[in-house]
Amino acid sequence: MNVANKHDWNNWDHYLQIHSKRLSDYDYFIVLDELSFYLSQTEIRLSGMLYCLSDIRIEIDKTLDVEYRNGRPFVRTVLYKYHALYAGFRKNLMRYDNYHSHPEHADEHHMHLYDLPAGHPQEVAGRVVHVGEDGWPTLSDFLDEVIERFHTG
Repeated sequence: MNVANKHDWNNWDHYLQIHSKRLSDYDYFIVLDELSFYLSQTEIRLSGMLYCLSDIRIEIDKTLDVEYRNGRPFVRTVLYKYHALYAGFRKNLMRYDNYHSHPEHADEHHMHLYDLPAGHPQEVAGRVVHVGEDGWPTLSDFLDEVIERFHTG
């Protein structure tokens, strides 16, 4: 799939099917899903927490614009925050978001890297890395990266 298209407008019913299917692909990692959708006429918000193995929690906050085509809702993400942390210590691991801009970045899409576990390059800790439009992850992209970087199972 083209990078530009994975965040493009999508039929709301199809979006929900993809969301459910992709999260079910992580049943081996996600212990408890406390995500909720909040709907209005003009936007949908996905917010909550995923409790995962290795004592990892994923905070999610997404805002989707809603556009009606022939009476059917279509959605696309306009704001997002995916934040991974170790639960026991409330220790930040990493976060992708576009909630705020950085003057040295071409757009708002960026990743925060925090104190990483032993064996990970510590020179990136505390850095904000510009990822741009092309590097903006989907939730499943983020889960893949968290599992690769931090899951110990």
